[in-house]
Amino acid sequence: DDKPALEPEGYQTLPDVVPALRSAAASAGLRVRLVPTMNPDGMATKSRENTNGVDLNRNFPASNFSASGSRGKTPLDQPEAEAVARDIRRFGPDLLIVLHSTASGPFVNLDGPDTPTIDFAATFAAAATAGDPRHTWTVKPSMGYETPGSLGSWAGIDLGIPTLTIEYRRGHDPKAATRATVPAMRAIAAHLARPARRGASVR
Repeated sequence: DDKPALEPEGYQTLPDVVPALRSAAASAGLRVRLVPTMNPDGMATKSRENTNGVDLNRNFPASNFSASGSRGKTPLDQPEAEAVARDIRRFGPDLLIVLHSTASGPFVNLDGPDTPTIDFAATFAAAATAGDPRHTWTVKPSMGYETPGSLGSWAGIDLGIPTLTIEYRRGHDPKAATRATVPAMRAIAAHLARPARRGASVR
C-alpha cells in the first residue's frame, strides 16, 4: 500500500481534549468551532488522501497552490476542503489549530503574522511540554519543505489568521499526546482571553 499514511495522533486525543477545550473556552468567554476530521474518507481507508486521491491539505486556494493529481485540478475542487474554507470565512476565527503528525515531531509549526502567532505557538509548546515532560515540544516556523495549497499557507499566510499546525510524533502514544494537548489547549484559551477575542477554531 503506497498511500500516504493517515495521521491519527491528534484525533485520538479528542475524547479528552474536546470537553477540556469547551470548558476552558466557556470560562474565557470564547467561541470555538471544532471539526474532528475533515477527511472522513481517509479515516475509513486509513489514508491521508480522500477517495479521489487528493491530499485535502493541498487543496486550499493559497497563492502557492499548483494543480496536480494529488492536490486537485483547482483549489477547493474537493467538497471537504471547500466546506472547511467556507466555514472559516463565515466564522472568522482569531486562531486556527490543526492537528497533524510527523516522524520528527513533536513540535508546533506556525503560519501567520509574527505577532501574535509566535506567542500562540510558544504558549502551546510550553504547556504541552509541562503536561508531558517526557517529550519536549519546540516551535518550528518552517516544515523544511514546500506546502503548496496547505491550510496554513492559505489561512495563515494569505489571510493573516494565526495558524498553528500541531505536529505530534508519528506513533505518539495517545495518553502522552493527551497529557500534552489538554493543558496546551487550556493555555491557548487563557491566552486568547487576554484581551478577549472573537473566537478560535480547531481542525
